[in-house]
Amino acid sequence: MMRGLGAVLRKELQEVLGDRQARRGGYVQAVMHVLVLGVLLPASQVELWHAKHPVTVLFFALLPGVAAASVAADAFAGERERHTLETLLSTPLAPRTILVGKTLASVAWGTIVACVSLLVATVTVNVASGPFVPAPVVVLTAIGASAASGLIMSSVAIVISMKVPVARATQQIASIATFAIGAAGVATWKALGIAGTWTNALLAEVLVAVAAVAILEVAGLLFREGALFENQ
Repeated sequence: MMRGLGAVLRKELQEVLGDRQARRGGYVQAVMHVLVLGVLLPASQVELWHAKHPVTVLFFALLPGVAAASVAADAFAGERERHTLETLLSTPLAPRTILVGKTLASVAWGTIVACVSLLVATVTVNVASGPFVPAPVVVLTAIGASAASGLIMSSVAIVISMKVPVARATQQIASIATFAIGAAGVATWKALGIAGTWTNALLAEVLVAVAAVAILEVAGLLFREGALFENQ
């Protein structure tokens, strides 16, 4: 299974980085996210970064997830449009391997965006206010937030990709869904009056990851040839 996962992961990332049209759109979105996470927000929150305040990683729970979802939205709708879905399904790879591999590729892309953003943010804070090295809890929570949001948003986008045959429409629906998920998460946090601590942030990331796994299980149930092709 690990070899199969590796093969799917490489295929998906090569498509993101190798296809000219996908690469252009993916890179433009990634650059915008890096500018926001790595330059604009840190420059306006220098004191909070030095104080190791949890709010500094708030948007790491949204933007990298959006980047991941944009890749996941192409998972099956894109295969349909390129007429490669039947070929993919005819390979010896198990459906779960294909599903998990596509999801991991999406999460990997979002996590790459988060890591680059964190490096740029460190440079921004250093330039703005002198020597600065992010605390381990900041790094851990920022990367964890991006991975957790990437996982749940990719899971939702993949389910949409299974049911909507056009890649562009899938990406538009997935974009709306991901922002709705983010807004719902923030609203729930405020409604419950949860304190903004690092411990609570890490716990929330775990809960989001668990919810994402549940969504993937639903996606696994939908991963039947009839379900995939019924909208063609």
